[in-house]
Amino acid sequence: MTYRYCSMARTVSKLTPLVLLLSLLGACAPVQPWERGHLAQANMALSADPLRDAMDEHVYNSKEASSGGIGAAGGGCGCN
Repeated sequence: MTYRYCSMARTVSKLTPLVLLLSLLGACAPVQPWERGHLAQANMALSADPLRDAMDEHVYNSKEASSGGIGAAGGGCGCN
């Protein structure tokens, strides 16, 4: 019984990545040129305010540079 279970578990563990890959490939669909206008709308964006996200990222990177550890040390003021 134990040998059969190990053999079956090995087979399932080999087939799982293949099944996952095939399921992901089925989700890929080509976007037609007339559908691209819908995807370019503001409500389809990942972020509601890209300018605010860029500013937040800049402040975060400035603070991280001032703490040291990785990269070049900076003053943290954001002036490069």
